Amino acid sequence: PPIYTVDGKGREITIPLRDGVETAATLYSPNQTSDDDRKNKADDSPRPVVLIRTPYNRASLARYGFRFAERGYHLVTQDTRGRFGSTGEFFPMLNETRDGA
Repeated sequence: PPIYTVDGKGREITIPLRDGVETAATLYSPNQTSDDDRKNKADDSPRPVVLIRTPYNRASLARYGFRFAERGYHLVTQDTRGRFGSTGEFFPMLNETRDGA
């Protein structure tokens, strides 16, 4: 069951790859709940991170962002290179191992 609150949307971030390509991603984080004056602010403290990389548009994965964040995880959904918000060229399965490491 959910134990944390989550903002209405994730935080848009850019993740640079080794060759300079920039991939678009969304970070979902649980809100801080321990201190009243920090409540309802994204919690950037160290927590387990789940990374989901997709060529099918990271926006379609928002529901997973909320489910993981409500349970105390950071979740990053990332468009693979050359897809949607990411730069570079898309060649299916060619760069996935190197880009995901």
